[in-house]
Amino acid sequence: MDDNQLWKEYARRARILLKEDSFPGRNYKALVREHCTFSFTELGTLNGGSESIALGINSDGSVIVGHASNGDAQNQRRAFRWTAEKGMESVEKVLTNKGFLPLQWKLIKVNTIRLVGRCL
Repeated sequence: MDDNQLWKEYARRARILLKEDSFPGRNYKALVREHCTFSFTELGTLNGGSESIALGINSDGSVIVGHASNGDAQNQRRAFRWTAEKGMESVEKVLTNKGFLPLQWKLIKVNTIRLVGRCL
């Protein structure tokens, strides 16, 4: 996928393009920049840890995953999931509380998320 095709996909996800575009020479990067306002959101850390790093994001930007230092675990790295509704959550804690992960397991990083990214 070339750079312009990548920007075309961003335009689709931002709902600037609602159907197939019939202008093959269009500069999609300029189109996205013209219609979108870029912003940054502070994700925070786990329990007052010292850092967090985002590694994956779903298609609409509502779920972000990565790793963060956990202040409750001497700043050891733990996998996280972030949503605007719940903020940063330890994936390890969520899965353990739901009975899907043995207590002794430690999850340190989430690299990617599905495009829909709503299930954990």
